[in-house]
Amino acid sequence: MLLDDGILERDDRGRWILIRDVGAITIPPTIQALLSSRLDRLGPIDRVVVERAAVIGQVFFRGAVEDLSPDEVRRHTGESLRSLTHRELVQPYESSFAGQESYRFMHILIREAAYHGLLKRTRADLHVRFIDWLERVAPDRVLEFEEIRGYHLEQAFFTLQQLTPNDESVWQIGVRGSGYLSSAGRRALARGDIPAAANLLRRASTLLPPGHPERPRLRLDAAEALTEQGGFDEANAMLEAAIEEAHELSDRVLEATARIQELELLYTIDPEAVEPTIVAGIEELLPELETLEAHDGLARAWRLIMFVREMGLQWGESEAAAQRTLDHARLAGNRLMVARAIPSLGYCALSGPTPVPEAVERCRVLLEEVRGDRKPEALLEAALSHLEAMRGNVEESRALYRKSRGSLEELGWTFLAAQTSFDSGPVEMLAGDLAAAEAELRRDYDALERMGETNYISTTAALLAEVLYRQGDLDGAEEHTRISEELAAHDDVSSQFRWRGVRAKILASRGHAAEAEKLAREAVAVIQPSDDPNSKGDALVDLAEVLRLAGRPAEAAEAARDALALFETKGNTVSAALARATVQELSSAGVS
Repeated sequence: MLLDDGILERDDRGRWILIRDVGAITIPPTIQALLSSRLDRLGPIDRVVVERAAVIGQVFFRGAVEDLSPDEVRRHTGESLRSLTHRELVQPYESSFAGQESYRFMHILIREAAYHGLLKRTRADLHVRFIDWLERVAPDRVLEFEEIRGYHLEQAFFTLQQLTPNDESVWQIGVRGSGYLSSAGRRALARGDIPAAANLLRRASTLLPPGHPERPRLRLDAAEALTEQGGFDEANAMLEAAIEEAHELSDRVLEATARIQELELLYTIDPEAVEPTIVAGIEELLPELETLEAHDGLARAWRLIMFVREMGLQWGESEAAAQRTLDHARLAGNRLMVARAIPSLGYCALSGPTPVPEAVERCRVLLEEVRGDRKPEALLEAALSHLEAMRGNVEESRALYRKSRGSLEELGWTFLAAQTSFDSGPVEMLAGDLAAAEAELRRDYDALERMGETNYISTTAALLAEVLYRQGDLDGAEEHTRISEELAAHDDVSSQFRWRGVRAKILASRGHAAEAEKLAREAVAVIQPSDDPNSKGDALVDLAEVLRLAGRPAEAAEAARDALALFETKGNTVSAALARATVQELSSAGVS
């Protein structure tokens, strides 16, 4: 500004010197006022050019500025841009866009000052006209610039809504912008960019007028992305709105689909509240969805049943539900849900009775089937990590779970990333690195706690309790068994048997043999109806430890022998070796 006013200049040696008295200088009180003062000193042509450029963005194109400018300014655009460059307000910028000469503002605050100097109606009109220009100049690059087009129409819509709310022409701008944002959001969802998908789909829904048939569908999709991101409260609000709007539209298919999605969210947030009736609630909706051939809704319904069966460690039923999910997703043409459901087949192979070598091969085949879709790739890599650890391939296991977590975190799948330690924690326990196991589990426990999640965190707490017990921290282990006990849903078999097993070992270590045995046998009874051989074996190993501490080595050896049989059937060679060593030790103690 001092240069513009001729107050400051350089001498022959490059030093800055004042031409006028310092007392003659008026300093604007804020940075924004300073920038506005500089812009106020521009001539009328330069002012028009810099304002049009500001509407376009931090980077702008000469052709667009010319198109948005009045006829009397258009022919002077090149000269004006050179003047603005000399004043250090803008600078040339390399760009490959449609052969356009490009510039960028020297600072974002300069652009903001110029932008807010425009009248709101003028600003909105220029946003729309810029998109018209963009569509004429680059009609073949629609996908590439969807988000930019949606942004400009969004800005025009909200600005005009303040001036003429509920004007039909304003809603048309909103619908146009929503189309671009929703398309960009669904592409982001397909490639696994969850933060972008949640943001774009939510914004797209707000640009549509009440009663528009696409609005509840966008809210449903946004809610799914928000759930994956761990934004449970906002996802719940989106689903409530989607249900209400679908009901008002008499769209029974969409309403039922949204209700299933709401049940899934509630099951994630507070499983104890919905567990007794959730399957009945889903089954109540199934006949209508089947009659309507609503395959997208049916895919979601079977996916939720799959989750419930997984929680009960009923891997055979879970696998059947996963297959039904895939069948309906394929009939719906929902390739995204197909790819998302495939990893569940891998986890059924991991945790069910399928022998480890066969389960590894199955996961690798499934991995090739989803190759290129990073979320299912990451989930299958985590399952493979756990399987490889069972047969002693420690370094490969670590590389797989680290790659899995890295992909999920990079893509914004925060909620799923916080479940990685269900595999990485046991991998490190199988490898004998208890410090690493604790670090993995604590990180995810803290992440789930920050989200306010109360379903999966109970299992994380129980696994962490096991690690602390093995490290000799009985107080810390007991604290986490109590957390798991308090949070675990009735049907959360994994949490229910694990906290009991660890608590039993703590009690036995403190000399409370009778109470410890009672709790350990409860844990065995809880896990017995499942078809999860590893978990059954773990419960029996805990019972063996309790009986050993009670001075009953023969009975302890019998429990360890039963665990060994389960681990051998599964092909879990690492756990089998540990159980075999325990049997030998206890058998020797019994003889002596």
